[in-house]
Amino acid sequence: MLPSRRLLAVASLGLIPAVLAVWAPGLFAVALAYLAGCCALMAANYLFGVRAEDVSVTRSAAPRLSLGEAEPVELHVRNDSRLALRMLITDTLPAGWEAEGVPAQVMVPPRGEARLTYTLTPPARGRFFFGDLFVRVEHAPGLAVRQVRIPARQEIRVYPDLREVSRYEVMARRSRLEDLGIHRSRLAGRGTEFERIREYTPDDEYRNIDWKATARRHRPMTRVYEVERSQNVFIVVDAGRMMAGRVGKLSKLDYAVNAALMLAHVAMKSGDRVGMLVVSDDVDAYLPLGKGQAHFKQCTELLFGIEARLCHVDYRGALEQIATRCKRRSLVVFFTDLVDEDTSAELVTYMRLLRPVHLPLCVTLQDEQIVAASARPCETAQQMYERTVAIDLLSERRRVLDSLHKLGAVVLDSTAAALSVDVVNRYLELKYRQVL
Repeated sequence: MLPSRRLLAVASLGLIPAVLAVWAPGLFAVALAYLAGCCALMAANYLFGVRAEDVSVTRSAAPRLSLGEAEPVELHVRNDSRLALRMLITDTLPAGWEAEGVPAQVMVPPRGEARLTYTLTPPARGRFFFGDLFVRVEHAPGLAVRQVRIPARQEIRVYPDLREVSRYEVMARRSRLEDLGIHRSRLAGRGTEFERIREYTPDDEYRNIDWKATARRHRPMTRVYEVERSQNVFIVVDAGRMMAGRVGKLSKLDYAVNAALMLAHVAMKSGDRVGMLVVSDDVDAYLPLGKGQAHFKQCTELLFGIEARLCHVDYRGALEQIATRCKRRSLVVFFTDLVDEDTSAELVTYMRLLRPVHLPLCVTLQDEQIVAASARPCETAQQMYERTVAIDLLSERRRVLDSLHKLGAVVLDSTAAALSVDVVNRYLELKYRQVL
């Protein structure tokens, strides 16, 4: 039980006779009697007022939240007493989380209900827990406040932002993928699987003319092939120290995970088989090649809880795992980051293990702060020093990318904001050019 602000204000009036008791000692007894009466009123308010079991609050939140997206949480408040209650409700959030709309205050009528909604934005992926709910209850005459603790521990999972996948599905059904920046084009006559026969056009290759159909129709007919659909795409996500850096509110690993899931979804929709590997100083997780909606859910479960570790990445172990587990030629998409030649030398060295059999696609994230520093005008010696260092780092980065390109790897250096779209476009380009 806690005294309310109203009680403290009323009780403070008892200080008047207490001060005047310096000149009139009889008033001191009046002050004591007044304060005793206030305490009795508070006790009566508490004893004959609302009970803890008359108040109930339940939390309603989606079991799966999306990283970096504002998610609503609803509080259902019920008052089973015969009094109107003023409630101040506080929720216990996972450590480091922030929310808008709590603590929340609400007036609930007798035998009534109320609903409150607040929003929170998950700052990280993984498994988290809400704690208990705390409610401060006050009713007329408002002299005492009862604090109630309601057990409400709840597990919550934060997954990568899959809204891009949903938007892709909607735009694909509407044939408006260009609105997302994805350029999907069919290259007729460049595939290996027969699709249909149609009339010859001047752009068709002579070798695709179907002479039997031409003889039957008495006009040139050509065979149209579609690109082979059943190919392998193996996605490798670097979860080492280089991916722990942050770009805005998210880490580089978060952007890589979002792009990896987007690529997996598009590849499966294209009929390809997708496998996944998460690597740091060891192979942290592995998912064999597969396709279908169930397999995409497995990909999501594999990636939703991974965290960047402050360790050196075992590139050799990862690439040897791929060479051992995947014998058929595959597109190996490696999400990582590059800084300088020394830290990236091992990646360049062991990328040679893949090239004879597989096609490596090395996806790196640009450090926008370094790029901005390299182009910033200099007014002080400190700014000149920062610009010089940034230019040196970018030069080393370009040399590493050139080394990977000379090995036969496909290189994609993208910004965090455009990473998902750029990866999908490069995958579609390689697929329809039949590079794989």
